[in-house]
This record gives sequence, C-alpha cells and structure tokens, in this order.
Amino acid sequence: LQTPRERLDLPHPVLLLLLYHIQLLGNLFAFIIPDSVICSKYQDTLAGSPGSRPPCLLACFNIEFRQGETMIIALIQMRVSPDKLQNLRRVEELVKESAANGADLIILPEMFCCEYHDSAFIENRESVGGLIWQTLSRVAAENTAWLIGGSMPETDGGHTYNTSFVFDRTGKQVAFHRKLHLFDIDVKGGQHFRESHIFSAGDD
Repeated sequence: LQTPRERLDLPHPVLLLLLYHIQLLGNLFAFIIPDSVICSKYQDTLAGSPGSRPPCLLACFNIEFRQGETMIIALIQMRVSPDKLQNLRRVEELVKESAANGADLIILPEMFCCEYHDSAFIENRESVGGLIWQTLSRVAAENTAWLIGGSMPETDGGHTYNTSFVFDRTGKQVAFHRKLHLFDIDVKGGQHFRESHIFSAGDD
C-alpha cells in the first residue's frame, strides 16, 4: 500500500468484497497466462518466451480508497505441487518478494497448500494452529503485511471446510471465512466434480 503502514486498519467490508472478486480474476489470469508474473516491474517478462516465465503469477496494482491514499495489493497465483512443505516454502518466498515490492496486502490463491482433488484435501487438512496456519501467521508478521491466506482444507468438529484466514501485520488472525457455496458440477458428457464430497458448507 502506498500509504503510511501505521495508518492502515482492517480493510472496509466493501474492500474485502472487492478483493474477493480480484482473487477470482486472478484465477482467470492463471488459466489464461499460466506460469507467468504480472507486475509493473515485470512487464518485459510477458514478452519473453513461455519457457522463461517463473512458475507463479504475481499481480501488483494500486487501489485508491481515500483521497491521496492508495493501496498496493499483491495477488499471487502459484504452481502447486503434491508436497505441502514445498508449497509452504514457495508461499514464504512469494510473500517476501511481494512485501519487498511494497505490498501491504497480499492474497494467496485457493488451496495454495495442496493440489485440488479429494485425496489431497483429505491428506493435507489441518485444524487452526496447525502447520499451514502457523506458517501464514509467521510470514505475515515477518513481512509486516496483511495476508489473506487464499484457502486451505480446515478440519473442525468432524467436518472439513474450505477456509480462508486473514492475518494482520503482527501475525494475529483477525478474520476467517468458510466457503459457503461449494463447487459442485456435473456436465453431461463433460466435467464432474463435487467439493461437497469432502467439504461441508460453512456459515462463518
């Protein structure tokens, strides 16, 4: 954010809604331009050959939300591997890079910690305070940045949720959201996938 760090409080609900749609836009970018980086300082990268592109998408842009104040937001898309620890190390690198480029608010992609299929959700699900949660809290504090942790498979009370956690600059969890509208699709002669096979719909 291009505004004094000490003046940035928890984003307004309208801004959070905007950021949710920005995250969806990032998913679209990742589909159209996979394995690339989009940032003002990286424009030349887009003109290069596909083989030269790093395995992530990092979009940095400004949002003016008050007169004379703008926010730099880093929207990260990354190639996820079957190895959770490798994915978490990559998150640390990308959050650090984003903060070094001035980002005050950093947004990770949905299921940044594991591949997007049922067995991976089960294998990598964790409760609050587990390794994934601890990593997000720590990197937010280390980089003095707000962090929206995309989503992770969270287990609680015998249920598994597709959950997004939000951390402030000190690494304190200040919000969370459990996905309410699960992605269930059954196209005749086409794609079939049901998040509801594993996930319960949230109400938080």
